[in-house]
Amino acid sequence: MFLDGPRFAALKDEVARRSGVKFHGWKTMRSTFCQNAIDAGASIEAVSKAVRRSSTMTTEGYYGRIRSSRSFAEVDKAFERPVKAK
Repeated sequence: MFLDGPRFAALKDEVARRSGVKFHGWKTMRSTFCQNAIDAGASIEAVSKAVRRSSTMTTEGYYGRIRSSRSFAEVDKAFERPVKAK
């Protein structure tokens, strides 16, 4: 879907209202969207396509950081299962 000026303004206002973040344009809204989606568990590939990137490289470079709390939770979860001996 193409967002013309009025549609983009309405979307930006709705996202700002829900998130409590005041956006100063598309770039800050896109950054917030990408990072929040990744934090919520969306894949880099899905987020990259959602913001119309031709490659995941930019998305990974700018928005692909993992929060410390999430990284520790993922490592803890990995060690919850017993390791099977081969």
